[in-house]
Amino acid sequence: MRKFGLGIDGRLIVAAFVALLCCKSIQAQTGQGAAASSLQKSPSAPAYQLLRYDEDWSYLVDPSKRSDALDPLKYIPLNEEGWYVSLGGEARLRYEYYSEFAFGAGPQDSNGYLLERYLFHADFHLGRRVRFFAQLQSGIETGRNGGPRPTDDDRLDLHQAFIDLKVIDEPRQSLTVRIGRHEMDFGAGRLISAGEGLNLRRSFDGTRLIYRRDNWLVNAQVDKLVAVKRGYSTTRPIPHKRFGELEPHGRAGGFAGVINFTTSHWTASRDASTRGSDGRPGIHPGQELSAL
Repeated sequence: MRKFGLGIDGRLIVAAFVALLCCKSIQAQTGQGAAASSLQKSPSAPAYQLLRYDEDWSYLVDPSKRSDALDPLKYIPLNEEGWYVSLGGEARLRYEYYSEFAFGAGPQDSNGYLLERYLFHADFHLGRRVRFFAQLQSGIETGRNGGPRPTDDDRLDLHQAFIDLKVIDEPRQSLTVRIGRHEMDFGAGRLISAGEGLNLRRSFDGTRLIYRRDNWLVNAQVDKLVAVKRGYSTTRPIPHKRFGELEPHGRAGGFAGVINFTTSHWTASRDASTRGSDGRPGIHPGQELSAL
């Protein structure tokens, strides 16, 4: 029987990772009371979203609702007319090790490797009808035999930069035009997603119409997937990977329904920037350490 195992460096990394998880677990158990108290003080505090532009921190305009030390960063007033900017970020570390990766074909790694991802965004709300969102992304791979894969390493990139123009802003309906580079995540994410499982998240260049009426949401867009190139601010649209979609959603009486009318045009390419960390599309496990 063939035996395999981690080297000394690999065992140290795994031991450190397990110790970190244990510390996080202890902190979570001891902090349950404090967390419950915090939720009681700020019942309107929203959860962090995978698509960070979906977050709404406008309730912090009321100083009495600010209970967290980072709340001053989530709502920074720009003038007396309600303009504000919200700042946020994320740091994620992930250790990966595969035994007999790709069934033994290609470079093998007995110690595993470390993946790091850092995100920072600024969300400008310039009145009720104009908004600008920008996000930087940095992905770093360390220690992988054979070097980083296409979605592992990009030291600094303008990941998102778009403007929202709200054409219709009524209590029961709204229409928003989004122009620029942005993330999208629809359905199960097999075709269109931000690729949370990847070390480098995906984004798209294009235009999107977002119509809401009561509990219905309709998206219509024309976009191009952004390619990832190693270095600094070198991403660019992939010329032949573009699509158009019309996607209405509805919810009524406790039941949710989604009807998709989708036309897609995808050209076969050697570019592997849309693959997961094991070479296949999909979501892969990770450990998110911090976010604000």
